[in-house]
Amino acid sequence: MKLLDELRENDFAVLKGSLESGRQSPNSLGGMLILATFLQSLMFFLTYVVVADKSDYPFQEYMFIAHLILTIIIILLSIIYAFPTVYKRKERSQYLINIIVSQNLFGIFPYLFPLFIVGRGNATEKSLLTLTFVTLIIGVIIFIATCIRFNILLQKGHYRKGSKKDEVRGRFETKSYIPLAIIGGVGVVYLIQYMARKFYIVPIDFILIAILCIVIFYAMLFVLPEQLVILYCKSRFYQISEICNMINLLNECINDNYNNSENVINEINRLHKKLYSPRGGLTDFFIWKDNYDKRIKANKPLNRIDDELWEMLP
Repeated sequence: MKLLDELRENDFAVLKGSLESGRQSPNSLGGMLILATFLQSLMFFLTYVVVADKSDYPFQEYMFIAHLILTIIIILLSIIYAFPTVYKRKERSQYLINIIVSQNLFGIFPYLFPLFIVGRGNATEKSLLTLTFVTLIIGVIIFIATCIRFNILLQKGHYRKGSKKDEVRGRFETKSYIPLAIIGGVGVVYLIQYMARKFYIVPIDFILIAILCIVIFYAMLFVLPEQLVILYCKSRFYQISEICNMINLLNECINDNYNNSENVINEINRLHKKLYSPRGGLTDFFIWKDNYDKRIKANKPLNRIDDELWEMLP
């Protein structure tokens, strides 16, 4: 993340588009989290009851217990962060939960599908663990390679406003996908060859599902770095919602004839301390004018408001 700290806000302009357009607004994410609770329950049933049935994959019982506990925790957090009273104060945490949900729903579950499917064949425990190790190593390579590639694109300004990425997202990157596609293709080919050598009793439709699921798993690892960078953008640049929350509290206090004003000020004070780290604050904001005298004049009202706020918020 230190490398990202050196970049300017404009370097993330294209990535911020999904946040500014409202497609990933807290309200939209809240609705998706509610939907995801049902989808995760369904995927858990399909994975451990339907697909894992008659599978001899090793440590299946321990995987069931661990994944059940993890999924229950994720579902509970999804329900909690779907409520406006929670996500309005914890937007970054809500987005983090959304990443975890998507990776569990479209990453972990699809990855378990082919493992349990190949466990239906006549492979030994050692060969099944070897398959797991190889596919995971390929996944780690894809994730690391994608992180490096993503950082290079950011450094070169491909995600700035007016860049080719901004105009037609993805068109200029066609060739840059080739190395990652090759790495993922190796994993898919390895899985196909492994299943062709080891399994004769697994139906062809199960084999096709296994191949599709491993492709989805690798695709989610490819998407993960972008999700994490968008979370970084939300943490670094999107404090406006918390500012709006403070303004709403003040307006409610005014409309209520300043009743309960002490509690309102205390809450704003808490939000303010959380919003601004020690290295920055309201004093970092100023109005720029090329002419010095005009700049001083324009900033006088802002400085006066700034002083009043610091007196209210010690």
